Amino acid sequence: MDYSDYLLGLHAFFDHYYQGLSNWRRSLMVDSSIEDVVRTLYLPSTADTCVSIEGHESSWDLHAEVLRRYSNFFRRALARSFVGNTTIENINLHGVNPDIMSFVASWMYNGWNSAAARVFGYTTSLPVETMAMILLLGDYLDMPLLCYESRHRIIQELVDVVVSVERQLAFNYILRLKQAPFVRAADILHDSGTILGEELAQGIKDLFKDLEGVHNLRRAIEGFMRAFPDEDWMLEDHYWRLANDSEA
Repeated sequence: MDYSDYLLGLHAFFDHYYQGLSNWRRSLMVDSSIEDVVRTLYLPSTADTCVSIEGHESSWDLHAEVLRRYSNFFRRALARSFVGNTTIENINLHGVNPDIMSFVASWMYNGWNSAAARVFGYTTSLPVETMAMILLLGDYLDMPLLCYESRHRIIQELVDVVVSVERQLAFNYILRLKQAPFVRAADILHDSGTILGEELAQGIKDLFKDLEGVHNLRRAIEGFMRAFPDEDWMLEDHYWRLANDSEA
């Protein structure tokens, strides 16, 4: 997938989940353009905001500028605070998983792959259940770019399952292997009670139901498009040719 496809999905995500907001609310939001996001090196010694979790010893020394850049939640929390060189602002969160918060803190400074390696020790894709929890924390902290990236990565994992139907002898094994963690992720997403989580959970369940007994790539792609009609661009350009070839 090229960069223009990524931007297409990003802006479609904003249009879907942030539509109907007032102009005032939009003016308070982080920028939806990934091109405007530049990760700069920040020294730990210059951190001016301490984020902690109620009931946990873990805390994160972060920079207000970074928090405002990525999170509407933190932007609002810091809106009435003056953070200077000698002032440390304390923000206490409730009901947040410390490991997932560690990932989010690292993601803001280092990006997804580096955060996954630093926090979880993964150099490849994170478990889908972990990505679901990242998505939900991103939603809780109102971090549109993180929400999009985590959702996008979950969808991409589903795309990989769909196109594995090409390898017909291995598809049933792959489907069984992948279905269990996706079902667990769907339960996590559904139990969140959020629009973002419930919609993705339903799409996951619908897709795996459609994939049962499928041995044709075109049918697998059609199942994906029924489950995720707004994401058909992820498959269309790349895999329709394969579907046509498989039926030739």
